[in-house]
Amino acid sequence: MFYGFYKGPIMMNFIYYLLYYFLDKKYHHKRTVTPKFIMGIIVLFLAIDFVIYPFNTTKRIESGWDVTMGGIATQSYSNFQVLKDVLTGNSKSEIGENTASGRLDAVEPNAFFYKECCKKGLRTTRIAKSNLEMLVPRFIKPDKHDSQAGLMVYAYATTGSFENYDTAVSNNYIGQFASAYLIGGGLLAILLAFVNGWFTIIYYNFLLKRINNIIVAMLFIPFVLSAIMAFEEIHDGGVLRTGYNLVMMIGISLMTKFLPGFLTIKVKNVNSK
Repeated sequence: MFYGFYKGPIMMNFIYYLLYYFLDKKYHHKRTVTPKFIMGIIVLFLAIDFVIYPFNTTKRIESGWDVTMGGIATQSYSNFQVLKDVLTGNSKSEIGENTASGRLDAVEPNAFFYKECCKKGLRTTRIAKSNLEMLVPRFIKPDKHDSQAGLMVYAYATTGSFENYDTAVSNNYIGQFASAYLIGGGLLAILLAFVNGWFTIIYYNFLLKRINNIIVAMLFIPFVLSAIMAFEEIHDGGVLRTGYNLVMMIGISLMTKFLPGFLTIKVKNVNSK
């Protein structure tokens, strides 16, 4: 968590604990919202806004973090010095809003690209095709690119062309509605909303029936928490996410068929009053 360049891995640990907290309180029939809980939530948001977010932002600047090269540091830096700078009020800020609350929704990017589609007739399948290529295993396509969708979106927002992603300095998002609209207009946006919702139900039930498998449990938790992470919305109307989940379903089905009991937790049933 500490040595990475993304805020998500740090913040998600708080989410995991909150999930445990709610389940524990429900199981023991105790009050969930208490003065101690409210104070903890306030401290959590203060930590995110004044420590976690500026820490990663400052570290990206100090390290010369280059997203176009796969997200690597191009300059030497010290995590502890960066943390010290943040705690002493010497953090650095990128252009724009330096708060976590500015990333909690996709209203602006959805609205921007929806307007581009309506006013300028913008249509492209380029992003969707780029994302679909991510589903191809690297041993089949060794020269497969890293994720380009966010760079392409950033390039369009700043230069007016998806082709200038080589010069993009940040990943951006577009929103599920606008990304579907971008491919085929309003009809496709509605159709993909139904398809994604229908497949989500299938995937949820598929995982739940096999939840005693360790791998399935590892897939299930981020799947449930994905609603909380909706501010990092997708670029292709849900095509890549649905394709990825379908691949996982095929892999798990093959594993349970040919390796029954592999990585399966045996739970002893206990009758209780």
